[in-house]
Amino acid sequence: MAQIVFSRVDDRLIHGQVVTSWLNYSGANHIIIVDDLTAQDDFVKMILKGAVPPGYKMTVLSIADMIATFAALPEDKVFLLVKTPAVILALAEAGIAIKELNVGGMGGNAERSKFYKNISMSEAEKDCIKKLLEKGLSISIQVIPQDKKINIEDLL
Repeated sequence: MAQIVFSRVDDRLIHGQVVTSWLNYSGANHIIIVDDLTAQDDFVKMILKGAVPPGYKMTVLSIADMIATFAALPEDKVFLLVKTPAVILALAEAGIAIKELNVGGMGGNAERSKFYKNISMSEAEKDCIKKLLEKGLSISIQVIPQDKKINIEDLL
């Protein structure tokens, strides 16, 4: 069975920081993006696949497909990438083992307000974070591996 070695919330999904910093840091060999809309969009999946460096696998799954198939995945080291904390909560509630969560890019929108520096969250997203903390996840904000980890619990 695959092992999640790093999980990140980043609404930009695959971009420069993920490719140049986090993949090497994580030791992952397989990027799994879990997002219902992206899983249905072949054009976006093609663009994301083009941004993945050689030597890495990339899979895009819906939440339901991730829950249904994760146990059957090969013994890869998985970099789990999602757009919102709600996806992580759904996976954790389904029994998928996630120990740590890195909160990266969460840009502003009509529902979100500034949370910490360039990270914005809605009240519903803060509630998801609190539920994940109650489940024992270690959750931090860290833009790149060289930055100091900020414990999200200290900001709530």
